[in-house]
Amino acid sequence: MCNGIGRPSQGGTIATLRTPTSSSSSTSYDILFTNTTDLSAPPQTCATFRTPSTESLHDCWLVIHHDGDLSVPHHARHTQPLYTFPVRLDRRNSMALPEALQLGVGGKGVVGRRMALVEGNGAMGWRGKVLAEGVIGWN
Repeated sequence: MCNGIGRPSQGGTIATLRTPTSSSSSTSYDILFTNTTDLSAPPQTCATFRTPSTESLHDCWLVIHHDGDLSVPHHARHTQPLYTFPVRLDRRNSMALPEALQLGVGGKGVVGRRMALVEGNGAMGWRGKVLAEGVIGWN
């Protein structure tokens, strides 16, 4: 709760991504991550985009870095990201990730890590132009 204003937790994690300060436009993307709770099925993470429009995301990637440092530009990083996923949204603006994420802190957990929405195609598309970035936190 900040300044006495709060909302109930919805579970999972959230990343609020904003366009870089060098961009001429200002767009915000909220991406929610939840894990399946069905113990009879293999673990799976679902990413749901809450944004005014997802039409322009057809050649985009979600990139999760090892750290949460937003002061270093995306293109200046010389290490492989922790995770990269092509964006493939269904009609509900959701997608199942190809591997389950640990929605916690430490180890391979994603809370506190920097995430970018990157425009690019092909196997190395995650190295493209950053559309927005932020840090993953609790929802």
